[in-house]
Amino acid sequence: MIPGLFQTADYARAVLALNAELQGTPADTDTDTDTAGFRIYDDRLVIVEMINAQLWLDDPANVALYAKTWEWLDQSAVRGAHAHRLIVRAREALRTS
Repeated sequence: MIPGLFQTADYARAVLALNAELQGTPADTDTDTDTAGFRIYDDRLVIVEMINAQLWLDDPANVALYAKTWEWLDQSAVRGAHAHRLIVRAREALRTS
């Protein structure tokens, strides 16, 4: 969870209202993924954002690895009412911490 991301209910509602799918992975999910963010552009390119570098990966084996990682994260994610409850709990935890 990024501190401050869902501090206000208005912001959370605005994010949820976007024409996008918001997913979250609960803290108790057994994840073994890297902390770097990544974007898959198509079956030919993945861009990995790290603290000190940006990697452009176009090797088919690397692209396949990130596609598999995305599939795993997608399967682990919660949606709908469950995602809403997770966001509310995260916001409450930030408020009390």
